[in-house]
Amino acid sequence: LYSSYKYFPPKTVFVVVVDPGVGSERRIICLRTKSHTFLAPDNGILGLVLTKERPTFLVDVSNKKYFLPEVSATFHGRDIFAPVAAHLSLGLNPSKLGERLEKIKEIALPRPMQLPGGILRGEVIHVDRFGNLITNINHGLVSGIPEILSITIGDNKIYRLSRSYQDGRPGDLLALFGSSGHLEIAINQGNAKERLNVSRGEKVTIGCQPAG
Repeated sequence: LYSSYKYFPPKTVFVVVVDPGVGSERRIICLRTKSHTFLAPDNGILGLVLTKERPTFLVDVSNKKYFLPEVSATFHGRDIFAPVAAHLSLGLNPSKLGERLEKIKEIALPRPMQLPGGILRGEVIHVDRFGNLITNINHGLVSGIPEILSITIGDNKIYRLSRSYQDGRPGDLLALFGSSGHLEIAINQGNAKERLNVSRGEKVTIGCQPAG
């Protein structure tokens, strides 16, 4: 969601049904920003979006007038999210959905750490379907660093940043900034997850040349 929402046109209504707590006491929230509207369970799923967006309106979705007449305890995506999203797409004011909220649930996500000696340490937070290892180190964290000396994951070191997945020779281990703006560890024509036998949570360290 964080990587893709910004490419959708203004007034897009996002229906985010990543909802393991369906049927429990968890709230459903409607969050509106300057450009978009998000309908989601209050379980932290919107946390990364809110690092880039400021809410203009936040409400607890509780007005059953906009739900289906019969609501299954296990299928809120069909019985609540979809009909509410349809009403919003037709211009329903979110204020009619329920009470205003001041804040939503947040999840403590891992953040990169700046260590002594010009070392930046992050970790793998996602593995895509190609086996590329996406880290929580974004381009902004390293854009001002004069020189990267090495990138370490497990027992493997990479001594330069690549521009594409085709840099080097087939089988070479690469480090590059992908389309999301985050540092990725990849294999030219290979699967980094299988080759390195790592997954989410694996530490990634960048050794940098200090300025001055």
